[in-house]
Amino acid sequence: MRSRTTRERPSAKCVATFFHDLLVVAVATVGYRAAMAGTFAVAGDRVEPAMLPLAHHPCTPLRARVTVAGGAALEGASLRLRFTLRGDLASVALPAPAAAPARRDGLWRHTCFEAFLAGARRRSYVETNLAPSEDWAAYVFDDRRSGMRPAPVTRAPLVSQTRAAAALTLDAQLDLEPLAALLGEPPYALGLCAVIAPQAGAHAYLALAHPAAHPDFHDRGGWTASLPPPEHA
Repeated sequence: MRSRTTRERPSAKCVATFFHDLLVVAVATVGYRAAMAGTFAVAGDRVEPAMLPLAHHPCTPLRARVTVAGGAALEGASLRLRFTLRGDLASVALPAPAAAPARRDGLWRHTCFEAFLAGARRRSYVETNLAPSEDWAAYVFDDRRSGMRPAPVTRAPLVSQTRAAAALTLDAQLDLEPLAALLGEPPYALGLCAVIAPQAGAHAYLALAHPAAHPDFHDRGGWTASLPPPEHA
């Protein structure tokens, strides 16, 4: 997510709602960490990510009539990501699957899903963007919003999705081997986020937690999940 935070002063109602939600986030964070650190299913040799609900920032209401969840797990040297949209998908502006999915910048301008990954005691981190078109992007940063550059991945992530009338599931598998020196060894701090563009109105910004008065996916205070090493490493 690039610099998308508004420069306008938030309304008094928005600020009051933000501080209320911040208290809720503080209580929920322990549960999020426990869920991601200790709960995932193994189907054969495949790890199924634990799914966690994403909440919209109080200053960006979710006008689309959907719920959003995200999950992640390490599988060998790969990161598995899953995002789900459930509800009235017709209320969301969803790009059609691309004929030839590719690496593209600017996916955050439309409906997309994002994941942030950082090693323990490291300022550097990785951002991955995944669109319902199955286009993707990956970036590395030296510190918060600084030193941004394309991630040196050598293979495009494997992205697939299933769509039904009331549900969309997007899965992706990203090779972390080219990023090993930057990330170090797990466990990793993990942020799961989404930008939801409704058919009409302003975008909503969703994440596991929103620690600031404006939405900012790069704020580590919102990376409340902890991604443990793979069980079968």
